[in-house]
Amino acid sequence: ATALRALIAQKTNVNATEPDGTTALHWAADLGDRKTVDILLNAGAKVYPSNRHGDTALLLASFGGYENIVNMLLAKGGSLDGNARGWTPLHYAAFAGHARLVEKFLEHRANINAKTQIDLTPLMVAAMNGHLDVVKMLLKYNADTTPRDANGRSARDHALARGNSTIADALVRAAPKQ
Repeated sequence: ATALRALIAQKTNVNATEPDGTTALHWAADLGDRKTVDILLNAGAKVYPSNRHGDTALLLASFGGYENIVNMLLAKGGSLDGNARGWTPLHYAAFAGHARLVEKFLEHRANINAKTQIDLTPLMVAAMNGHLDVVKMLLKYNADTTPRDANGRSARDHALARGNSTIADALVRAAPKQ
């Protein structure tokens, strides 16, 4: 922190990028370094730049489950939009099983049924990774159980393919009655 403050005092550009677009804020968010994120944000680091993968600092913090960093980035205007592949902070949190972040994003009106380039929804990625608590959270907020991905698989199909029968059963109970 002392070295970073010294660099900032020397007017170092806190938004400087590596060739792939990664900034110091990306690294700090990805590593869960709350103190560095705070210093960078207070020094004027921008929250919206994305790296070559389209990932912002908020997306990286979401995947890591760093709730305090997510809160700081949202307070500074971090976007709930997706990256170049369509993955949103909600997708990342659901994929990694961070139920508290999932709820936070839903409270911030994230698109619960957002689709990636291959039509994966947050419900699908939570189901395929066995995150029952996240699946229940998404269902509580009325996630649609009917979409199918680019390969024709539903969230239930993904759960069954990974041996998650408890999740598959929860999805059947939540599905619209025909």
